[in-house]
Amino acid sequence: MGAGREGVETRRFWRVDSGRTIRYPLDEDYVEAFDDLFSRVVKSQLRASGPVGVMMSGGLDSSSVAAVAAPLLEEEGKDLAAFTEVPRPGFDGPLVRGRYADETPYVQAIARMHGNLRSHLVRTDGRMYLEDLDSFFAAAEVPFRNATGVEICGSCVRRFGRKKGVWWFPETHEAICADLIFRCTLLPSTVMMQTRIAKAHRFREDAAFEDYEYWTRLALLHRMGNVPRILVKYRQHSAQSHVMESEAIGKDLVTYRLPYLRKLFPDASTDDFGAIARIADGRPIDNFRDLERAGTWLVRLAQTPDRFLRQRMADRWTAACRRSAHLGLGCYRLYRCMAPRFEIPEDRKTRVVLLLACALRLKADSKVYKVFGGLKRTWTIRRQSFRKNNR
Repeated sequence: MGAGREGVETRRFWRVDSGRTIRYPLDEDYVEAFDDLFSRVVKSQLRASGPVGVMMSGGLDSSSVAAVAAPLLEEEGKDLAAFTEVPRPGFDGPLVRGRYADETPYVQAIARMHGNLRSHLVRTDGRMYLEDLDSFFAAAEVPFRNATGVEICGSCVRRFGRKKGVWWFPETHEAICADLIFRCTLLPSTVMMQTRIAKAHRFREDAAFEDYEYWTRLALLHRMGNVPRILVKYRQHSAQSHVMESEAIGKDLVTYRLPYLRKLFPDASTDDFGAIARIADGRPIDNFRDLERAGTWLVRLAQTPDRFLRQRMADRWTAACRRSAHLGLGCYRLYRCMAPRFEIPEDRKTRVVLLLACALRLKADSKVYKVFGGLKRTWTIRRQSFRKNNR
């Protein structure tokens, strides 16, 4: 398209010749022709006023571009910077079958083949994928792409009505998959997803807890995330379906959890599933072996940079030990052994209450807990009233 005093002129400068057929006498000639054409195409993209970079994965496409571009730049005495997004060290989250998470060994192998290829591994630990948008627009001059690969995204919410406060949901896909064992980790009213996913996967109309069934099904197929910001205000009231149908929802939680666990942890045993289920259902544990097994799994699920998830897993461990206090002081010693592994500061009051409960061998339904709870609420109300009157 050209613009001048006479107006705007549009003309075609190239057309794909779909009817043309190329024939060579030898197979090697096809390879040589492709190599020549591919090299010319890559070379035409290397014109730049500054350093040249490439986003390189461990696959064939981008690594082929880098393998051709590096020697061409080396002839000019220039380096090629290659950038690869990699997970945090020690990542062991669930993966879609046939895929791998860390491409480090593959890109490093390519970098070793070319002396001027500088490999840069990009980690996003502690950062949110919506950060630095302004600088990205300024540098790329193109719309922001979903660099995280998140296909289903929700957010945190602020509750009002029957219950008040912030409703926290885990941020990363790995944390969502871990917390999904115990509860629904995306709130439908906050969720955005790609249309193709919504069309391919429909809600089960025969499920009472359709949200939980839906997310446990999709978590193993698509990458999920939650924006760690409050984007929605959510009203809670006594006529909501999860209140009116709480019994049916509880049954569905048990029904759909087991197949999800089996797919998420195919190496786990029946005893492992039983220990996790007791934690999730809030049931007491009757022996030290199963209690230790449950604690070990909670620690495993807490291996994430997401501090809020680690706190939730630590709280679940405390609650499990409190419900199992009838086992005696051995339960308290096991609690103290496991607690530091969550990497969460320990609450002294919680520790003292658990010690007393274990010393008294209190059962999960003991009335003493109700007394403790009543005293705590009374103390909290008086403290708030005192602060309000002395402002």
